[in-house]
Amino acid sequence: MDVLEQAMYLHGVGSEFTKYTGEHVYFSHDTRKQALRCCDIDVSDIVALSAHNFEHDIAKWLKPVTDVSLVKEKDFRLSVRVPESDLDMLIGLEIPSLQINLQQKLIPDVLGDYRYNDIRYVEVGFHLPSIPIGYHNAKLTFKGEQFPTELWIVPSEAFGTDDGDKRVGLSIQLYSLNEKGNLGIGDFGDLKQLIQQSRGQLDYILLNPLHELFEDQPERASPYSPNHRCFLNPLYINLVEAVALATTDTGTQLSRIVEEASQTIKRASFIDYSEVSKIKYEVLGLLYRDYLTWNVERKERAYNEFLSYAVVAASEINEHELTQSHFYQWLAHKQLYDCQTMCERVGMGIGLINDLAVGCANDGEEFQEYRHLFANGANVGAPPDPWAEDGQDWGLPALDTKHLSLDNYAYFRRLIKSNMKGVGGLRIDHVMAIRRLWWCFTQEDGHRTGCYMYYPFEHLLSILLIESQLNNVMLIGEDLGIVPEEVRAALKESGIFSNILFYFEKDHLGQFVNPITYRTESLLMIANHDVPPFYGWWQSRDIELRYEYSLINDQKKDELLQERQLEIAKLCTWIHQHSGNQVTALCSPELVYEVLLKILAKSNARLLTVQLDDLDEATVPVNMPGTNLEFPNWRRKLNHSVEDIFNKKLELLKEVKELRTLNG
Repeated sequence: MDVLEQAMYLHGVGSEFTKYTGEHVYFSHDTRKQALRCCDIDVSDIVALSAHNFEHDIAKWLKPVTDVSLVKEKDFRLSVRVPESDLDMLIGLEIPSLQINLQQKLIPDVLGDYRYNDIRYVEVGFHLPSIPIGYHNAKLTFKGEQFPTELWIVPSEAFGTDDGDKRVGLSIQLYSLNEKGNLGIGDFGDLKQLIQQSRGQLDYILLNPLHELFEDQPERASPYSPNHRCFLNPLYINLVEAVALATTDTGTQLSRIVEEASQTIKRASFIDYSEVSKIKYEVLGLLYRDYLTWNVERKERAYNEFLSYAVVAASEINEHELTQSHFYQWLAHKQLYDCQTMCERVGMGIGLINDLAVGCANDGEEFQEYRHLFANGANVGAPPDPWAEDGQDWGLPALDTKHLSLDNYAYFRRLIKSNMKGVGGLRIDHVMAIRRLWWCFTQEDGHRTGCYMYYPFEHLLSILLIESQLNNVMLIGEDLGIVPEEVRAALKESGIFSNILFYFEKDHLGQFVNPITYRTESLLMIANHDVPPFYGWWQSRDIELRYEYSLINDQKKDELLQERQLEIAKLCTWIHQHSGNQVTALCSPELVYEVLLKILAKSNARLLTVQLDDLDEATVPVNMPGTNLEFPNWRRKLNHSVEDIFNKKLELLKEVKELRTLNG
């Protein structure tokens, strides 16, 4: 292997992949070189490349331990690398926080080896006592020299995967809740109403990403292209609850503003983010001015609550007084925690499930704060697939595969911990990203291309498992699309739930598969935000919309309509096979949906997720993939209030819940 090829391998530059068609695709040499250039590596400098290779390969064998040492909870064995001639020497280990200080010889069983300068280095084990799950600073002493390392004690499984119960939950887009009292956008107050209306029929509520968006650019509404993923969107703050915290005079004034706004704001089918932001941030700004007048004791309580909610560095906060943005975060987290507490009070087994987007915007605060961790000129996306034959560029900056490990993966740890605050579960969008991501970039000749880049999978997976156990939060990995088998196997072994969409569960002949074949440890949905709601799918409303917005021509429209009728016919046959019900394309979508949901309620999947959009009989999608400004993505509201939806669909939910219990 030459120096350049070795640098590509060590930096995680992929060489080939299997396309969705089964075709084996090899990346060109020029494409792979450009991927390295995006990581600020001069591919023409052999000396620099050799130094890079030494750092990421040989240097790891010249010290007994690296900066991070992974230790599996099931065997408590620390891997140590030493020259073979030193195998008989004593090694000391000190963990000050746990008052552990021991000396012992190494386990002679060799786990791996490396030869450099005629010296054979071997990787062997060092027995540890039982240590709590988490991160522990340690010092290893070898031949009179000390080597610091951070011990990561990694659990075998994620939290909460062993009860075997079959659960029912609801999937919602929080902003779409259409309650009479809200200010044009669904908020945490509306979420509380939803929790109360569930009347014991739900075990969890799966949310859209709640990430902070752009206060100064309110029309940038996508929760999957956020400003900062470690913070919450202040637009979800319920102002009635927030105003109640203000002093008497200010509270009276703000209550009047909120009441007038709730009566005058437009009751349109789509959210006017500019109008909503103007009203909400005006009130929040006045609330912050009121906060500055609070007494010391009250400010201290708010400050301490904020520190318990948010995951921030000490350098980011003022001493004992919150900045304006952190005040907003305190309010948002406080209300989110109240929602999770209410879930527990009404008997939900899991409660809220948060959603972590795969990336951040390339001009947002998260990107600027961690700019040194990102590659230059590379975005993440997806390779060609049946829904995008030219591949996809999501416009999200790509993290450098090696820089991610800086400061012992502090960035990724903060990201995961932040999104586990105040919830009972975490869905990780495009979970394959912890193993590999498709990078999109421009080659020197101006050609737009891309390739897979591989990430430190074992370390990122370890962080997920550790944080899951430390925060008592279960994990769901969104694994739709092209997923490496090693990722699927690792998720299954680690107790991380898979994500199934009924629409996509087909055999090699294109027929819907038997639901008893679904993976048990999975979250099953009929649809999600990237595909049309069931009623819209049944009526081909999504195809009509694409035509109305000039996204397809007459010929393509006719082709898609014919394909949809074939899909509907397959579904009708499948329903008859699995329930005996005779349904046709002429049946009402309400009848077909209810029968479909009852069949899925008997499936093996432990988490059955019902879309609130489907209970609302929505036909318009919340997002139309492949569009940006052409369609009002992330703005569509529900047709009915939560109370009206539950009054109409409660009996269906009760029956689904009973079927889940009977088939548990």
